[in-house]
This record gives sequence, structure tokens and C-alpha cells, in this order.
Amino acid sequence: MRRILTALWLCVLAAPLHAGVYSTVDPVPGPIPDETGKIQPMPLDYFRDKLGDRIGLLRDPAQLNPGDPPLPEATLKRRQDYEAKATALQRKVRAGGTIDDQLNLSAYLIGLGKHQDAIHLLEPLARGEGRANFMVLSNLATAYQLAGQPERVADYLQQARDCWPDKLSGLSDAQLKFYRQADRLQLRLVLLRKVEAAKMPAGQRRPADSVDALFGEPDAPVKFVGESGQYEAGAIAAREKAKLPKDATALVQQLALWLPDDTRLYWHLGELLNADGQIAEAYTVLDECVGGGRRYDVPELKEHRRVLQEGLPKPPPPPPLFADPRKAALIAGGAALLVGLLGFFQIRELLRRRSRTVGAKDG
Repeated sequence: MRRILTALWLCVLAAPLHAGVYSTVDPVPGPIPDETGKIQPMPLDYFRDKLGDRIGLLRDPAQLNPGDPPLPEATLKRRQDYEAKATALQRKVRAGGTIDDQLNLSAYLIGLGKHQDAIHLLEPLARGEGRANFMVLSNLATAYQLAGQPERVADYLQQARDCWPDKLSGLSDAQLKFYRQADRLQLRLVLLRKVEAAKMPAGQRRPADSVDALFGEPDAPVKFVGESGQYEAGAIAAREKAKLPKDATALVQQLALWLPDDTRLYWHLGELLNADGQIAEAYTVLDECVGGGRRYDVPELKEHRRVLQEGLPKPPPPPPLFADPRKAALIAGGAALLVGLLGFFQIRELLRRRSRTVGAKDG
């Protein structure tokens, strides 16, 4: 089943757009509906590959530090392809290109980490002929968010929400609904962090102590605890699980693909995987949040990783050597025969040496 789903996700590369960062020609893959129309989260290994590719595209090879690992060859080629397409679109835009040309150019610029360039491109468009285009507004909001300028993000996401279409060519109703939910979740994320920032003392920035309250009511968000009230490996309390939408994991995967450097969001994905009973997958995500290049250093994350590590499935013990009496008898008999043969040959060799010694003396 996993191989079939992976093949389906490879097919999404031909889809006409991708929510959050829109393009009509070269979308970023994300969760897609299965044969029943239900949106399925991506298998973790496949998702991590795509997330790693998104992160790699943001890294300019010319600006890497001396100790940084080189970018994979596939990422370098993809970045070169993005740069070539962006250059071609820039020429078209300067010559009076269409809204789609500007939209697609902004998607390449965002993918390459050139967020300010995307903002400068889209701001005039959002105030003019693109002010009712939800893709233009969503791209602009994401560019602001990735650039670390959250002041305008919520405004543009709200405007995109207000002009969201009921139908869109190339997308099923399930996909369009899912993308709208994802955009709403992005808006909630931005508003939550805006409130957090307002409460933080001026000039003080530190990693947040827990994941964002993305699901549940604002005054009663989901708590990733078991029935005991404590964090548990592979479990979540029924009352907390009831607060999660059915597409929670897929939605957070989608947000993470839009915001690939957001470790706190990636941590949230790990908690959802654990709530779904996927302990090994959840541990992989939390371990990457703590180590690797992310280095998210907060006590709760480290404690959850410890609990998951202890809860990892243990390898089955080897079968007892003498569990079968017949095999035990055969093994014991064979061992006795081997010992007897070795003893026989050793005694024979000693007698032979003694015989030669006595013969030499007689001679």
C-alpha cells in the first residue's frame, strides 16, 4: 500500500497548483486524495525527502559557510533549473507579462529563498489587478512570513481567504477544500505567533517551549498527553484526539512544505505521528529537531524524545538454543562426538610422538 501511495505522490508533480505557494506550472508536491477522495498524509520517508529538497533550494551555494556540507547534486540541478526559469520569466515580466507570469516568477523566487524580491514583485500586483487573486495574495503572505516580516502576513491571508473560489480547474473539490483548510491553518499559526511575540519582552527572542496550539478551541487546544495526563509513547488521550481534524497530519505536512525551516512546525508533525501510534516515525522527527542542523533546544522537546526512545519497539530476542528437545539431543550428541574425535586424534598424536622418541633413543 505504501508503494502505491508513493507512486500517487510522484504523480502530483503534474498538478496545476499547490496551496500556500502557488504556481500554475511547477508546483511543490503535497498530500493528495486517495481513490476514495480522502486526503492522505505522505509517508514520512517520502515527505522528509521533499522537505529536504525544499530546504536545500533555500540555500545559496555561494553563501554556505566553510564547514557546511555541500548541497546534493540533485538539489543543485533543481536550483539551477529554478534560476533559469526565474530569469526567463523576469524577461517576460519586464516586457509586460501576464498575472500568471508574475505569479509563477514569485513562486520560483520564494523557492530560491529570494523572499524580498518576491515581495517587491507582488506588492504592486496585490494592490492592482491581482487584488482579487487568492494565489497572488497567498504567495505574498508566505513571502512575508518566510522573510521574517509577520506584520502583513495575516492581512494578506485573510484577503486570500475572502476571495477563495468555489471551483478551480484541475483540482477536485476535496483538494480545493483541503488547501483552503491549510491556508486557514497558516492564518491561525501567524495569529498565534503574533500574540506570543506581543507577550515577549522587547528584544528577547528564544525558542518557544511547546508546539503551536494549531488544533482545538483557542481556550482548550490539543494537549499531546495520554490518558494518564502525561506524555506517552504511541498514545494520546481520547478527549484530546477528538479535537484533531481527520486531516491534521496532512495539513501540518503541507504547512511544513511551505515553511521548511520552521522547526517548531516540524516538531508538531512528530507529535501528530506519535498520537497516531507511529512511535519510530515520531522519534525520527523529534530527534532531527533536537540534533542535525535544527538544534531546537527546549526541555519539553528533549523529554518527549526521551520517552519515544524508550518506547521504540525492541528487536525480538533470538530463539532459545535448546527450545526443541530433539535439536538439543542432536546438538549435544554432535558436540560429544566432536570432543571425542578431537581427544582421539590428540592421544594418537601424543603416542606417535612418544614412539618416535623411544625409537630414537634405542637407535
